[in-house]
Amino acid sequence: MKEVQKNTQEKIRVEKRKYKGREFVDVRTYYLDDSGEWKPSPKGITFKVELLEDIIEALESERTRRPLDGSSLPPGT
Repeated sequence: MKEVQKNTQEKIRVEKRKYKGREFVDVRTYYLDDSGEWKPSPKGITFKVELLEDIIEALESERTRRPLDGSSLPPGT
């Protein structure tokens, strides 16, 4: 499992899970509840492990296609 702090109240958790004998990757936002416990939110995506390489490739492609400084260039530039 890997966690990325999104802000003081949220983090993104990436982890492999098993469900009914099949492996999945879950990328989900967790939030800090009133009692100080981290809880999963409905914000996220779950996909088959077999798609992981394609997802990584798509993310890498987007990273190289767009500047990392948050600038809002139109797609394809």
